[in-house]
Amino acid sequence: MGGLVASLASLLIVTAPAAQPATRSALLEGQRAAKAAALHPLEPPKLQRILFRMEDEYLVQRVLNAPRGAFVWFGGLPTGSGLAAGPAYRYTGQAATTTIWGTLSTHRYWEIGGTLAFPRLASGRAFAEVALRRREFTQEDFFGLGPASTPDTEANFALRETTVSATAGVAPAWWLRASGTVEYRSPRPGPGRDPDEPSVEALFPDLPGFTPAEPVDYVRVGARVALNATGRPFGSPLGGLHAVGYDRYADLGPGIFSFNRWEADLRQYVPVAGLTRTLALRAHYVSLVPDAGHDVPFYLQPTLGGPDSLRGLAAYRLRDRNALLLQSEYRWDVNAFVGGVLFYETGSVARRPRDFRIKEFTQDYGAGVRFGFLTTVSLRIEAVFGAGEGTVFMFRFGNVF
Repeated sequence: MGGLVASLASLLIVTAPAAQPATRSALLEGQRAAKAAALHPLEPPKLQRILFRMEDEYLVQRVLNAPRGAFVWFGGLPTGSGLAAGPAYRYTGQAATTTIWGTLSTHRYWEIGGTLAFPRLASGRAFAEVALRRREFTQEDFFGLGPASTPDTEANFALRETTVSATAGVAPAWWLRASGTVEYRSPRPGPGRDPDEPSVEALFPDLPGFTPAEPVDYVRVGARVALNATGRPFGSPLGGLHAVGYDRYADLGPGIFSFNRWEADLRQYVPVAGLTRTLALRAHYVSLVPDAGHDVPFYLQPTLGGPDSLRGLAAYRLRDRNALLLQSEYRWDVNAFVGGVLFYETGSVARRPRDFRIKEFTQDYGAGVRFGFLTTVSLRIEAVFGAGEGTVFMFRFGNVF
């Protein structure tokens, strides 16, 4: 009897129904728990990790623009100088910052200088700076004066200059700055040293201000007002940046080169379809008005052409007493470090404002890629068309405007 009971018990155990499967919601909950346990932070590509580290630790700024100590002074010389770099040192105290530097380029341009700046006087509502510079440009390009100049008359000249200046101003609001400057400058033009081009006196014997017998020393007194409402810590600037300025150049030499200089630089950055796309607009006008019976030295006249203005023309391609430039760019962010751009620009020069002819303005257009951090463009690569002097491909450090 006992054996029979054991056999029946075994049969019941073997034939007992299996446990019912879990409900669908329980299965989904289990899957979610397993997935959550396997989660890990998204790892960006190696290059992007390096760039973020450079940005977070200010590695570029420490090397090229350190707030204190030694660093590399990179660039700062005119277009056409070639690659330029040199040593620099900065000391930052509680009230003042002192910076000294020296730089030399591959085309033998050089500059040495120093500044003593007081950036936060009166609890940040005032500022002042004293500066001293000595520099020489060995082969500045010159194509003639006026909008009818041609690339066939390309020449070059040298320019050595010493400047001493003092600037002071006020910043009553975060968006407003006004300043005044007093400067002594002693420009000395001379024959160009580019072996591939003639010097200016060979093609243009009567240029105003070139004759060595007419050295001109100037005292410049100027004023600037700037309204900057583009404050934005990340991405392209948005809002307006508008500045106007006036300078009086008083000739201390032969007394025939005194003039007034007026300038307006108006920039507006308009968001398009969100904050990652921007329409950037600029109007820049410079006008030099000589005293009665006076002239303006050719090397102080405004120019158009080159990587920042009328990019389809060679640097300094157009030069005269008045210059008008209109620029527009459509910019979009690809990611935190790369952006694209489409642009169109037009402009011209004239001896007098009434001599401008819109139908005769030079115009160009193009596209490019820009690399940088936050609002700073470190490198831009662009292709430019339409200026009538060939297609231009350029690699340039820094933004246009």
